[in-house]
Amino acid sequence: MKPGTKDASQGAELQEVLLALKDEFDALDPQYVHDPVANPMVYVEEARELVAILLKNSELATPLKELGIDESVYEKTMLAAKLCEVTEHKWLLLLKRSRRSSWSEVEKRGQMMRDELIAAARYHLRHDAHMLHELDLVQEGEGAADLILDLDTLARFIRARRRSFRHDPLFDADERADAARKLAHELREHLGEIPRDPEREALRKLRARSFSLLSYLLFEIRQAGLYRFWKDEENVKFFGNAHDRDQMMMIRGSQEGWS
Repeated sequence: MKPGTKDASQGAELQEVLLALKDEFDALDPQYVHDPVANPMVYVEEARELVAILLKNSELATPLKELGIDESVYEKTMLAAKLCEVTEHKWLLLLKRSRRSSWSEVEKRGQMMRDELIAAARYHLRHDAHMLHELDLVQEGEGAADLILDLDTLARFIRARRRSFRHDPLFDADERADAARKLAHELREHLGEIPRDPEREALRKLRARSFSLLSYLLFEIRQAGLYRFWKDEENVKFFGNAHDRDQMMMIRGSQEGWS
């Protein structure tokens, strides 16, 4: 198949999915429409795994039907996952074509700082399971919004727990937190300098809406499961596997939201 033919086919498929999800997009609360705050492909894979299990296991799926979580919801979740996958692929290709060398240099510094802060926090808090869990909620996504949000989150995290780092002569918690916040600000400024063409803006908004819808559907399914199986420890663990993270993403997304 020639490249042009493939693009046309993908474009037609994309329009079909958008049409099928029109009602869901219209009903999505604008405050929850935001740029991805985690790697969208993590959500895509989780959606496919979760739906596959529920479609095969009637003991899990039947109680959820009383709350309106039925096959139609699973179908919409799979469509949202497909849309999210396609838009993420297009977005990464677009970034690859348009990224400037100056932006790449700042982004590289941001990624290195994020890695440094996570490594330091994991070491000094290695005996605190709750703190390690909070660090797990900081997702290492692919986009600029992910990196900026991660740096801001880590700056707050480290400053709030500065006493844990006080015996490390190589890590000044207040200084590193300030540096992370300043670098996040620098990244925002550089991102604003990248020309905003119509194609980029349209795809950015579609990517945000796709991710937001998928994360919302997953959140609804997991919430229903936690409610229906609150007495069953094993099933609570199954439905709650990523629930805390999804809840955090909904909150973080609404704080950074735009429509």
